[in-house]
Amino acid sequence: MRDVAPKKLLGFWDLMSISLGQIIGTGVVVLTGISISMTGYGAPLAFVLALGIVAIPSLCIASLGSSIPNTGGNYTYVRDLLGRKTSFIYLMLLIAGQIILASFAIGFAQYADALLPNINTMIVAAVVMVLCYLANLLGIKTAARIQALMVLILLVSLVIYIISGLGHVENFSAYTQPRNIFPSGFAGFFAAAFLLRLSLIGSEFISEFGGEMKTQAR
Repeated sequence: MRDVAPKKLLGFWDLMSISLGQIIGTGVVVLTGISISMTGYGAPLAFVLALGIVAIPSLCIASLGSSIPNTGGNYTYVRDLLGRKTSFIYLMLLIAGQIILASFAIGFAQYADALLPNINTMIVAAVVMVLCYLANLLGIKTAARIQALMVLILLVSLVIYIISGLGHVENFSAYTQPRNIFPSGFAGFFAAAFLLRLSLIGSEFISEFGGEMKTQAR
């Protein structure tokens, strides 16, 4: 049977919206609060360190994705470069790691409960997971457009939140004092940064759409 090449459906802005949606998602909201409990005023700097941690593997994946575009992303690279047995182990670890998506849905439901008290958070979380699943069934192009709309709403909300929140910061000097940045020592600071990397690492998943990416004219 002849292999059918996947259609090149995703352009630059489609991929950008998917990448931003993976990064600026529920993970930022949920994990930021946890990191604050771990390192206090050091949370902004922990984000910077997390960005550095994420940049190292992301640059490697970006190089692979542009040099060897292939649907399947990291799994395909591990399979082709390290063998099928290793790729099976990687796939099992990847599946186990996706359990965190459930925590993001629960986090969304908990924030919804703050706006609409007494709602069933478990049902809301389940509905969110199902809607995300159904959006992907509509096709990659449709899912990308839905993602673009959600990213736009999210960016506008974040800008409003940041502008309104800055007025409530009474003492910016607290963010430069070591005792406030490292209340639990460097170990707590690094643990917070390592946790925050989970909210930034989502952009690597666009490498999984290599087979559907359009080639940009130079």
